[in-house]
Amino acid sequence: MNIRTSPTYIDYKNLKFLITDSPGEFYINNYIQTLLQYDVKVLVRVCKKTYEELPFTTQGIQIEELSFPNGSFPDKTIIDKWLCVCKTYAKNHPSSTLAIHCESGLGRSAVLVAVALIDAGMKPDHVVDFIRNKRRGAFNNTQYECLKNYAPKTKSVDRKKKGKPQKCCIL
Repeated sequence: MNIRTSPTYIDYKNLKFLITDSPGEFYINNYIQTLLQYDVKVLVRVCKKTYEELPFTTQGIQIEELSFPNGSFPDKTIIDKWLCVCKTYAKNHPSSTLAIHCESGLGRSAVLVAVALIDAGMKPDHVVDFIRNKRRGAFNNTQYECLKNYAPKTKSVDRKKKGKPQKCCIL
């Protein structure tokens, strides 16, 4: 196994995600090889930094930081940034997979993938089952309740002002 916990591939509409745990110092090269197998161009980190980024960037993998507290649901700012990353990534790398990790790949990373799927049109009840069927143990009770009540933020990510589209992020 290249990663401590097997990565989980999620594919819905034009979105492709790889949920993983945090890379460990002793197997970082195997971790990177796994990301390259999925044609990952960006790895989103939603937990504390515990590794050097240079091995990733030398392989053409950019690291994006969207950290928020373990066990919690992300705030509006993190959600808006995440949805912007997803939208930009899907546009710039339509055949590639966007990777995301937290410490174990069960909470924060799974929550953000769920948010993106809901924003893309999947029903909240379905998204929880969809991800849990692929990644057992995903979501704690707090995250589950927040996902059930989450309303898509598509309009806030489009950032149109007086008919003119505004750039939300650059990858």
